[in-house]
Amino acid sequence: MRGHMAARTPSKKSATQPTKSKRAGVKKSAAKATNAAKATKTAKTSPKKSVNKPDVAALEQELEAARVRISELESRQNDVINRIEWILDTLRSALEDADKGSTRRKRV
Repeated sequence: MRGHMAARTPSKKSATQPTKSKRAGVKKSAAKATNAAKATKTAKTSPKKSVNKPDVAALEQELEAARVRISELESRQNDVINRIEWILDTLRSALEDADKGSTRRKRV
């Protein structure tokens, strides 16, 4: 043995203890997924708590108002994008016209 290397200590596990395998981890993950699916199914099929109808109606109105606002914002966003594209096209055309004009002047 080399002097700078420390001696290896024996493992604390005894030879009779089983070691964890990758398969055991996979089985546990699969079991967790199955339990989560069962919990979701139970939540869907379990009886619902009593719901206050005026609260539901108010929430539905808020949801509809939010959908309208989202639609307005999307429309506005499209308008802005179209305007920016128009400005960029105009600038490109102006630059191309300026380049054409400068090449004509050089020829004369």
